[in-house]
Amino acid sequence: MRYPFLLLLLVLAACSTPDDVLSPDELLVEADAQTILTAIEANPADFKVVNFWATWCGPCVKEFPDLMAVDSLMADRGVDVIFVSADFPEERPAILEFLQRHGVNEVTFLKDEADDPFISSFSDDWTGSLPATLVYNADDEVIAFWEGSTTREALIEMLDTFIAGHTPTTNDS
Repeated sequence: MRYPFLLLLLVLAACSTPDDVLSPDELLVEADAQTILTAIEANPADFKVVNFWATWCGPCVKEFPDLMAVDSLMADRGVDVIFVSADFPEERPAILEFLQRHGVNEVTFLKDEADDPFISSFSDDWTGSLPATLVYNADDEVIAFWEGSTTREALIEMLDTFIAGHTPTTNDS
């Protein structure tokens, strides 16, 4: 029952105009890893930047405006930023206030699964450190992963490279 509701929310969010404001229940959706992975697969963007963050994480809070800017600046180039909060469910009011203060008006996920299975569902390389970011291509393959924060400029440069059709390897300089 969870998946049809989530897919309906994603369709509604994709069809909304900038003037539409999501309700708190639409804005912040509790989800396990499988639900989030299903939403990533259902997302039609060419590149999906999935950012794991928390309101108590200083580097997460610092990079959040840059990620919002990338989402806005690169949406017409096939990029969508998806936020996943690792806060505790009882912190929901603080999470919603943070999202509203930053102008988020797209479905944001709130992790509702134990840490270890949740983390390993996304990447064997992820230690659980926040922030953590994965970039998926249109085939839903992870083409980039990092722990720690990034900047708007660095992320745009990386995405420009992906859009141009070149995925850097460890041998690239």
